[in-house]
Amino acid sequence: MPSDSTQQRPLAGKVALVTGGTGGLGLRIARQLAQHGAKVYATGRNEENGRRAVADISGAAFVKIDLATVQSARDGAHAFLGLGEERLDILVNNAALLSKAYELSPDGVVDTLGTNHFGHVVLTQALLPLLTKTARAPGADVRIITIGSDSYKWQKKLRLATVEQMNERRGGDSFNAQMQRYSVSKLAQMMWMRELQARLDAEGVDITCTVANPGAIYSEGARSRIDTLPWPLAKLVDGVLYALAASPEDAAVSAIWAATTPERKKIHDAYVSRKGKKAVVDKWAGLTLDEKSRKELWEISERFVAERLAPSAAPGDVAAP
Repeated sequence: MPSDSTQQRPLAGKVALVTGGTGGLGLRIARQLAQHGAKVYATGRNEENGRRAVADISGAAFVKIDLATVQSARDGAHAFLGLGEERLDILVNNAALLSKAYELSPDGVVDTLGTNHFGHVVLTQALLPLLTKTARAPGADVRIITIGSDSYKWQKKLRLATVEQMNERRGGDSFNAQMQRYSVSKLAQMMWMRELQARLDAEGVDITCTVANPGAIYSEGARSRIDTLPWPLAKLVDGVLYALAASPEDAAVSAIWAATTPERKKIHDAYVSRKGKKAVVDKWAGLTLDEKSRKELWEISERFVAERLAPSAAPGDVAAP
């Protein structure tokens, strides 16, 4: 029988990294992972704010990682690897740009896709050697958890095989168009994660990939975003979110369950959703089921990253598992 301490701290001895872990949902995920016994690295773009955010979390540290460009994501991954950790058991790809006005990143792609998808592609690939090394250790249980969104289901007919397709405005800068672009970025994350799982399985690499959907969240980031909306719309959206959305603490349940459940087979290539204050394994839908589309996205993602890292690429930056 496991001891009480093992049940209460199932992540003792494990190392976790949470992107965007210095505020909102990410901070709550980092805090709860630490409470479960993990040594947690929380990432963010602002070093002063980041160190302040994790100062009261026992077993947590800050690492500066900016996912806005493939180069900055690569530099951040190498900054973490330079700390000399011998293992990485849990990677939580949480950082995200919310819906916003149309803007291209310095890499030339819609900035929501740049951060939410491409930044995490580069980071995950750069950390895969350490994740794989950890997975090969006796008794290892390595998990990659990507924060998803049910908004991915909005995209019924979509191709993400070229940068031009990725950069479509999808209606301009109306609130609906901004949400459409956000949903595209979350769909891309989720499709790429499913394809990563398929490739890891084919290579016999024992890493579990899971998408965790936190549902609607009434967080600091959401409130800041609401404040940018025209007054009548802002008041309406704020009222709806306040009434229906979960607090960041409660919204973390899907990611924390995916990180801690002993029923690992349940979360292998799974979509875990929050239902109230519980986490449940949900069904994949829409384009996440389309193997051809997943492979197209993988291929354009590899080319996009390779082209922008070409002058400074290092082994492991781009290569598939």
